[in-house]
Amino acid sequence: GMGVAAQLAQRTMVTEAPRLRVLRDRLEAGILSSIAGTDRNGAAEPRLAHNLNVSIDGVGGAALLRHLRGALAVSSGSACSAGEPSHVLRALGLSRQRAAASLRFGLGRHTTDAEIAAAAAVVAAASAVLGVGTGAHIGAARLPVQQHRYVRRGRGRREMSMMPRSVAVHS
Repeated sequence: GMGVAAQLAQRTMVTEAPRLRVLRDRLEAGILSSIAGTDRNGAAEPRLAHNLNVSIDGVGGAALLRHLRGALAVSSGSACSAGEPSHVLRALGLSRQRAAASLRFGLGRHTTDAEIAAAAAVVAAASAVLGVGTGAHIGAARLPVQQHRYVRRGRGRREMSMMPRSVAVHS
């Protein structure tokens, strides 16, 4: 049960945290370098290896989520936010609009390099469609989008998977 899961998590944390940190940093660099007016929310260190939170200047949060939904697993906020911008981001000094246009990326042990590159490209393409400046090398029309599918994850458990399947985005 839960004790076995905790032991497994503790054993894999030693190897997974450094790997996820590298992937998170690649995702951050990809997004920040390709979208003008994008910032990391929070401190550079210390922070969780599997978590990245960014905000994009000049884009509406709801519109951004609509453009990301077909390609990334996205939500309109945490369960406790009830549709409001994150109180944590507001406490960090972000404006209400900037907090609403923030994305939280959650990486997991199944996250790959290819999925990180695809996630950065999806966010950049969505931003371009919404009129936010991006690098000329990223084209929204050329971006592949995979539809929702269900995958088995052991013991008969099914999860919805989208491209990229193991990068979750929450705003």
